[in-house]
Amino acid sequence: MNKFNFFLLVPFIGILFSCDNNDKIIPPNNNCDKELIMSKDLYENAPSDPLTIESTELNGNCLTINFYAGGCDGSTWKYELIGDPRSILEGPVHHNIRLSLEDNELCEAIIRKEVSFDLNPALSSENLVILTLTNNDEEIVYDLNK
Repeated sequence: MNKFNFFLLVPFIGILFSCDNNDKIIPPNNNCDKELIMSKDLYENAPSDPLTIESTELNGNCLTINFYAGGCDGSTWKYELIGDPRSILEGPVHHNIRLSLEDNELCEAIIRKEVSFDLNPALSSENLVILTLTNNDEEIVYDLNK
C-alpha cells in the first residue's frame, strides 16, 4: 500500500470507530417549512411583536404552529422559531424556545398563519427532550421512544 492510500484510509478508520452504536441518529425532516434556530443572542434579541398561538402539533421532528397577529395580509411578516441553547440543568434536556415575529404592517386585521419547524437543532442523543414554548408556556415533550 503506498503512502497516499494509507493517509486516506486512516481518517476513514477513525470515523468508523468514533460512532457509538447507542447514538440516536435523527434524520432531518424535509417536510417542515423552516428549521428551529438555536442561538442565545437571537433568543434574547430577535423581534417579539405581539402574536397569539392558537395551537401546536408535533409530528415526528416537525412542530406545526398555528398563530395570529394584527396586520394587512401577513405577507411581509418575518418569523422564526428560536431556541436558547442553554439547557435547564435539572432532569432531561430542556430548552426554552419562542416564536419570533417582526410585524411592520400597519393594518389591524387579524391574520392567521400556519408554519412548521424542524426541531432537529434542539434534539440530542437523549431519549427525552422537553421544549417550553415561552410565547404561551406550553411544554412540548419529544420522546424518542414513542
